[in-house]
Amino acid sequence: MAYLALYRKYRPKFLKDVIGQCSIVKTLQNSIKLQKISHAYIFAGPKGTGKTSISKIFAKAINCENYKNGDACGECNNCKIINEGKTQDILEIDAASNNGIDDVKNLIEKVHYLPMNLNKKIYIIDEAHMLTNQSWNALLKIIEEPPAHVVFIFATTEIYKIPSTISSRCQQFFFNKLIDNDLTILLQEVSKKENINISIDGVKKIITIADGAARDALSILDQLSLATNNNITIADIEESFGLVDDEKKIFLIKLIIEKDIASVMCELDNFSEKGINFYNLCNELIFILLDKLIFLQTNDETLLKRVNKNLLNKFETNVDQTIELINIWQDIAFKTKTSHDTRAYFEIGVFQSFKLFECVEIKKNINQNRTTEVIKKNEKSTETNNDKLPKISEVFKISEMVFSNENSKNNNDDKIKKNENNVTTKKVNLNVEEINFNLDEISLAIGNNQTEEYKKTIETIIEKIKSKNSASFFINQILLAKKVVIASKNGFILLFDNMIDAELFNSFSCKLDSLKEIENEFSKPMYIVGFTKETLDDFVLKFKEQHNKIKKIPEPNIETLVDFIKKNKKNNNSEIFEMAQKLFGDE
Repeated sequence: MAYLALYRKYRPKFLKDVIGQCSIVKTLQNSIKLQKISHAYIFAGPKGTGKTSISKIFAKAINCENYKNGDACGECNNCKIINEGKTQDILEIDAASNNGIDDVKNLIEKVHYLPMNLNKKIYIIDEAHMLTNQSWNALLKIIEEPPAHVVFIFATTEIYKIPSTISSRCQQFFFNKLIDNDLTILLQEVSKKENINISIDGVKKIITIADGAARDALSILDQLSLATNNNITIADIEESFGLVDDEKKIFLIKLIIEKDIASVMCELDNFSEKGINFYNLCNELIFILLDKLIFLQTNDETLLKRVNKNLLNKFETNVDQTIELINIWQDIAFKTKTSHDTRAYFEIGVFQSFKLFECVEIKKNINQNRTTEVIKKNEKSTETNNDKLPKISEVFKISEMVFSNENSKNNNDDKIKKNENNVTTKKVNLNVEEINFNLDEISLAIGNNQTEEYKKTIETIIEKIKSKNSASFFINQILLAKKVVIASKNGFILLFDNMIDAELFNSFSCKLDSLKEIENEFSKPMYIVGFTKETLDDFVLKFKEQHNKIKKIPEPNIETLVDFIKKNKKNNNSEIFEMAQKLFGDE
């Protein structure tokens, strides 16, 4: 007999065997008992929670000739031919591959034919959200006025994609992720029947990976049992699925809190070499931080789900910091789930976390002496070659800024030149790793020189960058911004969703590597500043204040002024006359 995967072998055959969806099962059983069967149902929820399994069981129960307690008997002729797959009256359609208008029209033509063997014809449409709008429009009439012998069951993970005109005509059931206790019982029962040796801690590891999906949990158990010859250990699970043990996760959190960047990067290098899954690592950190939050609020060790009290006490955070860390890593987990470069986003999470611990003393690392020397060298270079750094006030007065890779021997190497239009340009040399720009000054300069033409040009370039298959870490930060707010010839302002993203972007934008990347992508050096909605409002106020200060004083009418002075002289108004003499002289 062919091998049957565990998730198929232990798929429930009756409603009473279904775990984790009690309210749904009860409602469906009552509809069978009372023979109040709707013409259309929507089963919506996460993957692996029983939507397709319950659809098949319910289809069998609807057609059962001798149902018991709202469930199929499994013994009557109808149940037998359904179990053996000998009927064409229960049709499973994969909407992912049969979602076109022609497929739906073909279905509609067959709907009116009476059942061949059963009482009702059941259409189970899986991945229903994949149907096109045209297909839904074609289905609308048949859903609104279906033949009495037809029942539709739409299974979907994305109910919001189903048109409201359809969903309003269906009974809707929302499936939840299975709780840990239900999955624990399921895995332990299956392990016992299949003679698989696994500890309760191993079961918990599998449940963490499965994320509330029974099918995923059984598939993982199946894979591990084959890999380990039915003797599954914690180490086997961690190696197979790129997980990190609890001690190392706690150590990583501790390093992040201490802002020990060198040690954090060393740990991430080790994780990469071992093939650690950074998406799973994000989720594991979240679970640990949730335990920390629970413990901080309750001081009750029995409420902890992932790690024990001793491990949690190895790092110090308060309630506010823990909540903020959870928010940061939830956002990073969402981004790493669909990213090709999961480590890059994980590193963003690390730097965002650093922002919470500005007052924590930075731990000394093995490169401290070398780092100190580099800093001193750069400081000395900055002091002696001050004019090598681009001054923002100069940059926005010139037509372009040119980077030079040649090392200048002295300050006089940076010469002022005139171009064809007699516009001053300055050749600047950037041989430092980071430049401290005045972001307020840059932003105001961008605002003073803004035009809609430059803004459209920048937006076009960014769209071209998005169409590429890959981009560098820093350029990806530009793509994370919501939109370009304003742009000028030498820079532009981006709007970000939150302060952390904006500050992180600004911290990278002043690095030499980032400036070179900007020059490569935008064909010239550009200043880029990140804002949030709140900080942008503050900038607008500053911009208005600056404009009010620099408004030009209107040129005086000389004839009127002379008449005014003569008049005051005749009237013996010596004070005004003396003031005029000081300003314009005796003549």
